[in-house]
Amino acid sequence: MPAVLVPGPAIAVGGVPAAYVFPRDPANIAVVNTSGELWVHPISNTVGKAHQWTGALIAFGGVPAKYVFELDASRIAVVNTMGDLWVHTITGTISAPVQIKGAAIALGGVPAKYVFALGDDRIAVINTQGELWVHAISSTVAPAQHIAGAAIASSGIPAKYVFALNAGTIAVVNTSGELWVHIVTNSIDAPFQITGAAIASSGTPAVYTFALNPLRIAVINNAGELWCHDLR
Repeated sequence: MPAVLVPGPAIAVGGVPAAYVFPRDPANIAVVNTSGELWVHPISNTVGKAHQWTGALIAFGGVPAKYVFELDASRIAVVNTMGDLWVHTITGTISAPVQIKGAAIALGGVPAKYVFALGDDRIAVINTQGELWVHAISSTVAPAQHIAGAAIASSGIPAKYVFALNAGTIAVVNTSGELWVHIVTNSIDAPFQITGAAIASSGTPAVYTFALNPLRIAVINNAGELWCHDLR
């Protein structure tokens, strides 16, 4: 479907600069700024005004953060440059981070290119060769397991954004705005294209692109506008 503008306040524009922007639940967009503050916009037919979650700062101080994303509905994950996984629990406030010990994430071997949650209990690492490695997350971080099959975002038109649509689907948006999808089970299927309007390939430059939910892709441009593509 063509992109539709969701009216409302600008996202990640103005104020303390944004460091990380990601979906929180199917109906919120989270912004972690360079001061470690978490601000959340509720998303419906409009973009709601951002409200701040109080409590501990996120990805601020200590070993520098490399990846920050929602691990599940109540937790935000921080993977630092040492490969450590730290988790903030989000209830009425933001808890102090707790380390989940175990295997290092995205450290060593073929360099990692994309790291994100793949369902509530797995973290996916896609390296520069297009290999998918997955860490199971419980009370510890399990060693990464290689998922065999098709390479992801390693050939053809260069990838611009790679993200999970759901726990078993990885989406690739290339520099031409085409959307290609891999189904992931015990192996990785060859990608297939979801045809339709180009994503994040024209107009005001996109800064962030991700799945708001399995059937909606969000594009936030450098003016802070939110544009959404519905998948059918």
